[in-house]
Amino acid sequence: MKYTNILRRKYPKTLRKIKVEDEQIAKRFIQASRGWVKYKPLLLYIMNRETYREKMKENHQKLKAGIPEINKLFEGEDCNVLLEDFENYDKNVKKHYEEYLRTNEIWDKLKKIN
Repeated sequence: MKYTNILRRKYPKTLRKIKVEDEQIAKRFIQASRGWVKYKPLLLYIMNRETYREKMKENHQKLKAGIPEINKLFEGEDCNVLLEDFENYDKNVKKHYEEYLRTNEIWDKLKKIN
């Protein structure tokens, strides 16, 4: 919302500083992070099931190490939920993959109708 001219292809030469203390910034950051954390297991599974477990272990360690720093940055927010989401979506990745395949099948059928 701060850079509305982007829609008219007028890009800023510098970005305005955003105060981390702004409550909305913290909430938006956490919501966006939760979205990515939930998406990551399925993406890794789709890309390469052979290396999935190894990549998930790496990402889990990085996330676990980074969360305390994020919690310091956004005082009053509990970013540990990111790790919980990550672990939950990891546990359900096969189910989500089956849903993904089924969705693609339905989408392919719909494309043929038109």
